[in-house]
Amino acid sequence: MMSWCERKMEFVDEYDSHHIAEDQQDEDLYKVSDKAELLHSNSCLRTLCTDWQESAEMEEDSNATLRAENSELKKQIQSLRQMKQDIQLLENELEVTRAAKADENKRCSTLEANCRELEKENETLRRQVEAHFNEVSSFLLKKEKQENEITELTCVLRAYQQQLEEDRFLLEQKDDIINQRDLVIQQHKDMLSEYITINQGMKDELKDLNIKLALASISREGSFMRVDTMLACPPECSVSLGEELGIPSVDQMMPEEEQKEEEEEDAGTQEEQAVPYMSK
Repeated sequence: MMSWCERKMEFVDEYDSHHIAEDQQDEDLYKVSDKAELLHSNSCLRTLCTDWQESAEMEEDSNATLRAENSELKKQIQSLRQMKQDIQLLENELEVTRAAKADENKRCSTLEANCRELEKENETLRRQVEAHFNEVSSFLLKKEKQENEITELTCVLRAYQQQLEEDRFLLEQKDDIINQRDLVIQQHKDMLSEYITINQGMKDELKDLNIKLALASISREGSFMRVDTMLACPPECSVSLGEELGIPSVDQMMPEEEQKEEEEEDAGTQEEQAVPYMSK
């Protein structure tokens, strides 16, 4: 393929040959002045063509330089495009990193809130533990005090048990004594009943004797007094048959019997009161 300068030179050569042919044909027609002018024009054209050729060469060099620069710029553009793609990838990664950072910040905020809540709960639990510790300490003190009291009460209980055993032994002895007393009282009651029976019999006999004595006195003195009346002599001067025989009268016997019964009843009451006291 022909360059622009080569085509230009070919055009100039054709132009020169054409004008030379025309000059040769019209050499006879034109004057010498016209020929000189044509030669001058031809010289100017050659100079112009040379300038154009030099300019074309300079343009070619400039074009080569521009091509090199263009190639370099294309490489730079390609590199910039690659850098742009890399930057886009980095921006995408940065967006992902920002999103991850935002999520991480949210998580950190959530964790901080949870930490604050846990601190509050920890403080509450610490207070509860202190309260429970105080309660346990108080409970242990109370327990120790109760153990001491239990120990003291155990000693007292043992003393009471020992005292109870002694009281039980004494109570058994007293029960034996009471049984013996009951037996004696029963014997006394039997004797008293027998004595009352004998006394009643003696009273009856004494009445009969008094009646007989009265009848004998009446028959001896010849008085016609009634049987149920008293003797004429004063009562303090008369002596009964029982007194003569040494038998005490009923009025003398009854106070002694009543006194014995009252003493026995008092003794029984005191024993009954002593039994519940000993059982306690």
